[in-house]
Amino acid sequence: MNEQQPLLFPRVWQAIGWLLVAAVTALSVMPAPPEPPLMTWDKSNHLLAYATLMLWFRQAFSPRLRWILFLGALG
Repeated sequence: MNEQQPLLFPRVWQAIGWLLVAAVTALSVMPAPPEPPLMTWDKSNHLLAYATLMLWFRQAFSPRLRWILFLGALG
């Protein structure tokens, strides 16, 4: 019941994950990033971005401790 089917085209999903990391990193260091129309609180933007990365990497990569450490250090 708890089996996870392998992704089709895993390298594509992983590449998209790395593009998401690049986008989040660029937006995090940008002096005046664009403001989303609905979420004006800065912390909610960070929470959404890093939660998305965490979930994406959990699905696209094998579940290992190094991804938890990587995403924690990135945050």
